[in-house]
Amino acid sequence: MGSPEEVLAARRVKSSLNLAGNKDKFMVESSKMRVVRSLDASGLVCPEPLMLVRAELRTMDSGELLSITATDPSTSRDLNNFCRFMGHSLESESSDNAIWVFVLRKG
Repeated sequence: MGSPEEVLAARRVKSSLNLAGNKDKFMVESSKMRVVRSLDASGLVCPEPLMLVRAELRTMDSGELLSITATDPSTSRDLNNFCRFMGHSLESESSDNAIWVFVLRKG
């Protein structure tokens, strides 16, 4: 599958995405993604998740992936608009039981 870092990152994201019920889909995608960092914005409401994402992205290199877990439904809209405006890419988005998991690639 890849280096030990890629395997560990895939396991971290896999466990996050299992909460969202996309186990099979993620197992296919995980071999293509190398999540560098994870951010838990659960329990926070707009604009807090987006502010944390923005701060985290500032410390990352272009092309690196960030996994975000959130519970505020508006985070989906906010991240889509943020990525479009700032030149980032929303690689995946899933939700289940009021838990959203996003994987964002820094532009």
